[in-house]
Amino acid sequence: MAEKTGKKENSCFICNKTEHQAVLLACRKGGEDLHVCTRCLPMLIHGG
Repeated sequence: MAEKTGKKENSCFICNKTEHQAVLLACRKGGEDLHVCTRCLPMLIHGG
């Protein structure tokens, strides 16, 4: 989803919630800068 400025809106790479819907944390996976929401974070920590 793009904002009016053309900047890509940050979203959770698992559930796609945006920074306007949830708290997002920055992370890296496979050399890529990503974001994960606090609801999906435990799945990354504990597996799922």
